[in-house]
Amino acid sequence: MPYGKLLKLLLPLSLFWAIIQTTINPVSAAEPVPWRGNYPLNGSVTIPAGKSVLLDANVALTDLTISGTVICANKNLNIKAGWIMVHGLLRCGTPSERYIKHLDITLTGNNPSLDVMGMGTKFLGAMGSGRIELHGENRLGWTRLATTATKGAWKITLKQAPSWRVGDRIVIVSSDYRPDNAEEKTITAISGSEVTLSSRLAHEHWCARTKFGDKTLEECTEVGLLSRNIVIHGDAASTTAGFGGHVMVMKGSSARISGVQFLHMGQKGKIGRYPMHWHMVGNAPGQFLTDSSIVHSYNRFLSIHGTHQIRLAGNVGYDTIGHGYYLEDGIEHDNIIENNLGARVRNAEDGLPTASDRQASVFWISNPDNIVRNNVAAGSEHTGFWLGFPEHPIGLSATNSVWPRRTPLLEFKNNVSHSNGARGLFVDGSENPDRTTSVTWYEPRINPANGGSKIVPPVFENFTAYKNRYEGVWLRSFAKPVLQSAVLADNWMGAYFASLSGTPGYIRDSLVVGESGNKGNTESWETKGLDGRELFHFWSPNDSLRGLEYYDGPMAIQRTMFANFRHNSLRKAGGITNLSPNPFWVSSVSTSTAISFQNANKVWFDPLRAKNDGDAFSVIRDTDGSITGTPGRRIVPRNPVLYTPSCTLMPAWNAYICPHNYVGMQIFTYDGTDLNGTILKRDDGATRTLGTTEGSANSLHMVLLENRRHSLDLLGAVPKRITFQRHEGAGKATRVSLPYPTSAFTVTLWGSPVAKAASVGELASGGTKYFYDTGAKRLYLRLVSSGGNWEEFEVNRQ
Repeated sequence: MPYGKLLKLLLPLSLFWAIIQTTINPVSAAEPVPWRGNYPLNGSVTIPAGKSVLLDANVALTDLTISGTVICANKNLNIKAGWIMVHGLLRCGTPSERYIKHLDITLTGNNPSLDVMGMGTKFLGAMGSGRIELHGENRLGWTRLATTATKGAWKITLKQAPSWRVGDRIVIVSSDYRPDNAEEKTITAISGSEVTLSSRLAHEHWCARTKFGDKTLEECTEVGLLSRNIVIHGDAASTTAGFGGHVMVMKGSSARISGVQFLHMGQKGKIGRYPMHWHMVGNAPGQFLTDSSIVHSYNRFLSIHGTHQIRLAGNVGYDTIGHGYYLEDGIEHDNIIENNLGARVRNAEDGLPTASDRQASVFWISNPDNIVRNNVAAGSEHTGFWLGFPEHPIGLSATNSVWPRRTPLLEFKNNVSHSNGARGLFVDGSENPDRTTSVTWYEPRINPANGGSKIVPPVFENFTAYKNRYEGVWLRSFAKPVLQSAVLADNWMGAYFASLSGTPGYIRDSLVVGESGNKGNTESWETKGLDGRELFHFWSPNDSLRGLEYYDGPMAIQRTMFANFRHNSLRKAGGITNLSPNPFWVSSVSTSTAISFQNANKVWFDPLRAKNDGDAFSVIRDTDGSITGTPGRRIVPRNPVLYTPSCTLMPAWNAYICPHNYVGMQIFTYDGTDLNGTILKRDDGATRTLGTTEGSANSLHMVLLENRRHSLDLLGAVPKRITFQRHEGAGKATRVSLPYPTSAFTVTLWGSPVAKAASVGELASGGTKYFYDTGAKRLYLRLVSSGGNWEEFEVNRQ
């Protein structure tokens, strides 16, 4: 086994990274000669290989090639160049001896058609064995407010006293639904943890820590330091066309950067032209970007492309177009992404550089084999954390030997996502080879190359999501995903799981808050809440406030508290609810256990709509009675075929509590028959008209009372072939009948004949069988699942 692989197995990844970074690329001890007097201050300059130069003068160059070594003198310096290519070493400070003067690197190349060695122009690049070592002052990158900063305030109080100074630029990010409510200010005075600003705040920036039982909701706005003593930036022309500078590191080269500001960087709409970019480097142990800021970018914050073992830590990204922190092809692994802040991430209007940039995320993670912890996504026009795992890597990293979608989740822990236009965490929607996205079920396995190997349930730990206009969490997986110890507040919906039948998702030990004290900032023209708060959907103010939403499933909620879900005259609210409207399949065995409530309506189901069989057949089992008061009771919507006189109507829930067992079933046809409008009737006359608004009109989704007789009456001709699928309910029987024009048919279970009963009465008990009434021309079925996960019965006309 290679030494590096063995070391990785024996050591934690962070320790492995620390050991390696002390050993790579030792710096030459050759005594440098002064730049002044030996090299020109203007024009085109090349530092030859073997030469070491002390940069002791300001230079304004058309271009600079460093094949030898350039070391910054201990003085304030300015470097202007159309582009800078490093084949040798550029060093200003070291990780242990920081550069504490001011270094300004201005990139000035403004000819978009110029392409220097594949890097275009206006760049600081490393190629071959080039090394970039830039290490500015070690300063606190970001912290949080200690108390709410009110609109109009001159001062803010921070959670900790910062190492910041008068004259520094900072950003106070948004604490409401609008990413653009982040505010950039200059510090005019500091006293301990109190900071005085250059101008009054235009918006309130919230901070509160609220206890709910044994759990705490913390909604405290982050404050990031933008200033650094080393600045790499595009020239003044960058701002007019969005054609800023970029830093690019190629295979064989390296970059270790800390304490640096990237300002007006990135080239709008251009692939590969990002403020910071590791490009197809491969394994890069010891390389990093830490304690830096990326400000007013025109194309993402940074990209790790075909590169592994990079450490991104303590950085602040503020204001960019397209995805922020970006793992490009889905092959990138063993990178450490921790303690970074990203804010004001805007959608790319023209969809460049990729289609998904039109729905920009602060963190785009395309491979689960990375450490993502302690980060904050504080305001994207779309998504905070987007985890979209392709089946195989794409782009320049395309290979069929790597399976990101089936790779176990290395670590996703202690991340926070707020003030996003859509979702806090989105696990779905991976990129296709053409960079469009499509629906994706995450299915991590112990051996990713073997699609039949054991599932490894992904655990998303201690995730906090608040003030997201849509879902705090959207998670699509059939690997029994676990949302552990989450805190979700002030989202339209706390969490939404999309699973395949038989593979439950779990939400455990969590807190879900409907409305906190954070009322946000409203505009004069928008509809407001009754207490003056901003609404998640001001354009649709009657939308119900929803906690955790049951969807296809099954899904299990365990040891979770719901707080502050109350109806008012504007909208309804419920801690536990279902997807609505929903035309798709829903599980019949979703459960809840050890649920608690504080100032909350426990359940809310929106009124049923036509052609939405999913919400019409939502069934939730209260395992221990912590919702209904009686263990084992089911909560069902106001669908007549689900409730009986034995059920109890809960008007505040718009739902019934029932003592019955239910069994899920789907029906499919294959000859183009439109099943919309089919009438489902229970033996006591209760009916529901079935149908779907989306997907295939040749399918029906329903949940039936166990062992009760049901009839199906189609609007049109009976199809030749009908499949009945039972996904759940081992040992439970469902009984259905339907018109059938002829006795010349077969009924099979997985291709094997099903027994024929002598009368309808025989279908009252026993196993799977059927009866055909020749006079009424009606087929009666009794369907019993033996396995529980999936049984398929088929009727075929001969």
